[in-house]
Amino acid sequence: MNPLNKWKALLSLLVAAFTCCSAFAQTQTFFTDTGISSTVTQCDGHVYDSGGNNGPYADNDGVAYTDILTICPETPSSQSIMLTFQAFDIAFGDKIMAFDGDDITAPMFTAEGPLAGSGSGVSVADSPGGGWVQASCENITGCITLKFSRNGDYVKGAGFRAEVQCTPRENTYLDCGRMDDFNGFRQYVVVADCHSGTRYVPIPVPEYLMCNEYGTFAISGSCVDGLPETILGTGTGTVGAQFPIGEHDVVFTTMPYGDKECVARISVLAPTLGCNDNINVSLSSECVVTVTPDLILEDVCEPDYVVRPIDGALIPVFSYEITINEMGAAQVIGTTIEGYPLVDFSEVPCGSQFDINVKRHYLNDADCDGDFFDGYDYDDAPIVDECWGRILVEDKVAPVVTGGPPALAIPCYENNGILEILNGSSPDSTGMGAQLYLSQLGLTLNISGASSLQTTENCHLQNSASEWVEMPMDCAEEQTVTDWTGNTYLAAVFTSYKRELRSTDRCGNEATYTQELFVLQPEFVAPIPEIEVSCNLDIDPHELQAAWEHWVADGRPANDPRGAYASYIPNFDNTSTTVVGGNPLTNGDYEVTDGSGDEIPIDLSHSECGYAIDWSDGAPIPTCGGGYKFFREWTVYNWCNGIIEFNGSIPQVIKVSDIDAPIILDSIPYTITDNTGEACTGSVTFYPPNIVDECSNITAFVQIDTDTRVFDPNGVTFDNFNIGEEVIIKTTATDACGNSSSRMDTVLLMDIVPPTTICEQIRTVALNNDCTVDVPAATFDDGSYDNCGGLIFKVARMDSDSDGDGFPEEEDYGDFVSFSAYDLEDGCGGTTMVVFRVVVTSGNSNICMVEVMLQDKIAPVVQDVNTEVTCDDIFINTLVDLVALETESERAATIKDLLTTQQIGALNGSDNCSVVSGLNVEIVNTDFSGFDTACRNGVLKYYFQVFDQCGNQSATRQGTILVQHQSDWLVNFPADVELYCDESNTTFVASELDDMMVNNGCDNW
Repeated sequence: MNPLNKWKALLSLLVAAFTCCSAFAQTQTFFTDTGISSTVTQCDGHVYDSGGNNGPYADNDGVAYTDILTICPETPSSQSIMLTFQAFDIAFGDKIMAFDGDDITAPMFTAEGPLAGSGSGVSVADSPGGGWVQASCENITGCITLKFSRNGDYVKGAGFRAEVQCTPRENTYLDCGRMDDFNGFRQYVVVADCHSGTRYVPIPVPEYLMCNEYGTFAISGSCVDGLPETILGTGTGTVGAQFPIGEHDVVFTTMPYGDKECVARISVLAPTLGCNDNINVSLSSECVVTVTPDLILEDVCEPDYVVRPIDGALIPVFSYEITINEMGAAQVIGTTIEGYPLVDFSEVPCGSQFDINVKRHYLNDADCDGDFFDGYDYDDAPIVDECWGRILVEDKVAPVVTGGPPALAIPCYENNGILEILNGSSPDSTGMGAQLYLSQLGLTLNISGASSLQTTENCHLQNSASEWVEMPMDCAEEQTVTDWTGNTYLAAVFTSYKRELRSTDRCGNEATYTQELFVLQPEFVAPIPEIEVSCNLDIDPHELQAAWEHWVADGRPANDPRGAYASYIPNFDNTSTTVVGGNPLTNGDYEVTDGSGDEIPIDLSHSECGYAIDWSDGAPIPTCGGGYKFFREWTVYNWCNGIIEFNGSIPQVIKVSDIDAPIILDSIPYTITDNTGEACTGSVTFYPPNIVDECSNITAFVQIDTDTRVFDPNGVTFDNFNIGEEVIIKTTATDACGNSSSRMDTVLLMDIVPPTTICEQIRTVALNNDCTVDVPAATFDDGSYDNCGGLIFKVARMDSDSDGDGFPEEEDYGDFVSFSAYDLEDGCGGTTMVVFRVVVTSGNSNICMVEVMLQDKIAPVVQDVNTEVTCDDIFINTLVDLVALETESERAATIKDLLTTQQIGALNGSDNCSVVSGLNVEIVNTDFSGFDTACRNGVLKYYFQVFDQCGNQSATRQGTILVQHQSDWLVNFPADVELYCDESNTTFVASELDDMMVNNGCDNW
């Protein structure tokens, strides 16, 4: 034995032993070695290479193959795939890789990092061996994709085997407890406001954790107007809306899966409507009474109003409708402006009673679109509630019955439990009728009640009915009946159901009427003289009848050939019915029998209608294509009156053959196997579509232009197609009997190869004067290309990733990327990672990463600083001391300190990325020659430069400090004050110095 296969042979024995002893089947999945992708849903068993248990994988045709297999769980919302490699041997140069998702664009499992598995390795570097990989919680598909590549060098390994398990998804659950408390026993019940017909309902938010973080609910259902479309499943707080009268479901559906939900069930009840039971009405001399809601109701609610758009009229949210039941001789002679009846009781003696029905109509916004009506008509059905009251007048005149419902009839095969149905339909004082559903006829027969009596009565009238009783009859007798179609004629009947209808006034006077329902024997209809059936059908009459009944029970699919079975045997009704769109090939119409299911029974055990049928078949006569035909003789007997009578024989010819063309159920599937050519061309493989034919073997053809080929199971490959263009494909299916059908499909062959993206690894960008910069996406391109052309450049910041998968979302990409001072790490420079994306016309895309180095290279801009002070300012001594400093550095330091504290003026300047207070001032030179320290006036000059925090240097600017004496000022001295001048020791009398100008400069007084 080949040593590469020793472990597989041993595995084969173990698997065989396990299979024969195990109570459950294990799923086995193999790589196909076809070079195409495949996906399976699997929660047990194993995954093998194409060699299975006993052989190595294929790698001996000199062609490199890459097979991709995606294994997905049955329920992604609660399961994740885990693969445990139990055996592994891959030849040098061949590779297997595992990806955390449903395709190879998902993150790859590696030996280290967030997606690390166990064992000796899980990626290209040192393929899986004896270890495991498991889909991460953030992988919403729960799938793992394996990519198996062989280099075609004829060197192969024994292969691999991996056990498949569906493990529970960790840290993900849905808690509908708050919703269960909200719904209570069945639902949350409130009563609508009497005036508006609506009620505000707050709904608690359920809790939903996905990967240990709050997940998002999609909110949907009836009347969700005012609620957010989505909400975070924190399990706290509420969301609310105004709900109209009715039943409403608000559904919180988990995203992104959608298979778990919490439902809030809300019932908004209409306000209670109550009527007074008995009201004594005293007739006026005119015997006219206005029946209003105030007369009948216990409480009347004043409605709110809404504006009708068409004319601006104010329409009440609700209105009343008053109906008087069984008016007898009373007459409505008019209505009020509100529509309430004016009733004339002149012909009704006092003491009679009348039931009054009050209906309240609410304008209903059931779909919560904010519109109660459209024009003059309601756009939603109004909510109607009602109650009954009663008024009393005197009545001593008995009613007179002048007519009643006619006698009706049903067919004998519908006579099953009729008496129970009739007597179960309120045979009481309300006089309600019955509804008989005739199942084989497929229609409902309305049986009138006591209320249908034609009665003359001057006042109150009450109708009632007795119970139905069955009266057996001899079916040889004939009665005049009105059948279920409305036709009246003489017919043989088996039995009769009867009851008494009564009209009674308040004084106890009564009139009666006999109501009847007959059971008749219908005539039978001969079968179709000659029929042709498909080769796959059982021609036994019992089977044909059963097939017809199944066809009716299954909902009568329009393309089912059993639509004509009811006419294959003698029956009571073979009326044809047109089925629209019944032909699946031409979408045309065809006729079938009416589907009443009323066939005559074939044996005596079901002979409710007094008929019995027998048949005999002649020898089959061979026809072409393996088909045959034969003669069937039907014999019909009638024994409804207890005596078997021969009705006659009916011949029939039956042909059995292949009469149906194959049906091509769907379009032709295809895959683009290669489109890497420089001219954007490629090869396309077409596979046989799903074709149905119940009788013969099928040959399928595919035709493109004039090239016609026969399908084989592995598909048919056509070369040199122009990718991105449409191609017309004709599929033809022909059975062994020559029946054929075709379909045409137009296929757009899409480009599947992503572009080659090339970008710089590092890009240096300088910020503009406003400390921002917009960098076009094309700036990052360094020679990207695609075989089908049409490149579009997009770029996004890496830190715009919103779902935590490491890459920006689609909406984050744009034509340029922006940077600002916030991107500077130390206020001077910074590094930001961007994603450069190349998209082609077909939608394929590819990305690469660029590290952007941000720099501030713009120097600050400042103006000269000029300061004016007077000689008595508090820091004048500082300036005098400044002049006395001996070194330039000491003078510069002092000037810088004065500037910093803004004692001698503030800097007038700006910088693109720094505030003025953050700029560094350096004094480069000073000139104090223009300052007189003795008189303390003159000019001090200094020269300075400004540096930002990046070291950018401004131009040299000049600063001046101008020190002046105050202006001469006028002093008015009091008469008793003497002033002395220190320098001249001269005494002055204040009165002599009035209005004198005294210099207050450096002279000391």
